[in-house]
Amino acid sequence: MLIGGAGAAIAASVSIVDNSFGPKVITISVGQSVTWTSSGSNPHTVTADNGAFDSSPSCPGSISNCIHNGQSYTHTFSSIGTFPYHCKIHGAPGGIGMSGVVVVTAANGSPPPGGLPNTGAGPHLQILFGAGVTLVLLGAAVLFRSRRNA
Repeated sequence: MLIGGAGAAIAASVSIVDNSFGPKVITISVGQSVTWTSSGSNPHTVTADNGAFDSSPSCPGSISNCIHNGQSYTHTFSSIGTFPYHCKIHGAPGGIGMSGVVVVTAANGSPPPGGLPNTGAGPHLQILFGAGVTLVLLGAAVLFRSRRNA
């Protein structure tokens, strides 16, 4: 099943696997299309952070309207720019969780205004990692102390 627009040449494909987009960042030229195809068992959406496109507007309220295994969604990009997107079920705007970026360059390959996106780990991942390490160390200390006192 193909959801979404058609007409422009498909320039790139993105795999939707539980729970990630691959590749995470893709670059195409203006006027080209990207097709996302699900090969996982979980339902997903492909939703622009700014609302410019949405594979499944009524998902997750209606799970049957989400993208499922074997289904695809295609979107044609008609302007240059950087378009971050996410899954409404497993991600959030701003690169949190299941997310990706489409970079649309001019036909001559010039980067969009503002340059290419920084795809490194954001500060939220560093905070989560630090909190996780702290909890593990705290748990180890409690376990050590309880065994020592037993």
